[in-house]
Amino acid sequence: TIPANLEKSFDQITKGVSHVASSGALPIMLGGDHSIGFPCVRGIADVTSKRIGIIHFDRHIDIQEKDLDERMHTTPWYWATNLPNVSATNLVQLGIGGWQVPRYGVAEARKRGTNVLT
Repeated sequence: TIPANLEKSFDQITKGVSHVASSGALPIMLGGDHSIGFPCVRGIADVTSKRIGIIHFDRHIDIQEKDLDERMHTTPWYWATNLPNVSATNLVQLGIGGWQVPRYGVAEARKRGTNVLT
């Protein structure tokens, strides 16, 4: 990744995941900064026309459009579910809850029809 350049880092992550996915392997991402969810899903979406599902284990809902005017750690599922073959209804979020879940994130998840389990 490129420190302090989120978009270039996203592009590099997408290319790496696309390379793995295009070989026929199924990439499974565990851990990492919250922001990498979007480029990882985009990397898979770039090499398949099949529908993609996301299983997200976290306390945070991470589905707002922007944070401090950028795509970052609170936004990956907003952007991922805008991809043509990644429907928000195929996003399952497990463990969401607590005071740190913003109301606008919950409203966005409801509007998009995601599956949130606390």
